[in-house]
Amino acid sequence: MTFTLGGLTYVRPPDTGCEYSPSCLDCPLPVCKWDLNSERPNTKTVLRALMILKLHGEDGLGVHRISFWLGCSVRTVQRDLYLMRKLTGNQYL
Repeated sequence: MTFTLGGLTYVRPPDTGCEYSPSCLDCPLPVCKWDLNSERPNTKTVLRALMILKLHGEDGLGVHRISFWLGCSVRTVQRDLYLMRKLTGNQYL
């Protein structure tokens, strides 16, 4: 689909989603992974923290299983959960 706005032509790709969601409209990520510059140091950190939050909060997995599944240390999982608790105010994460 293409459209013109202000003299510029934009191309909109089909909504095929990514590995986090089958559709962009149903995606749980606050920022699209395609919009993030892969050279930013925080890109992987933010995506990892969101995945940890989903696996721990929604799926109920423990920190050891999450660290094994994501290939990071147990301390990294604990640190991300601690930061998410502080940011959201939810002590049950």
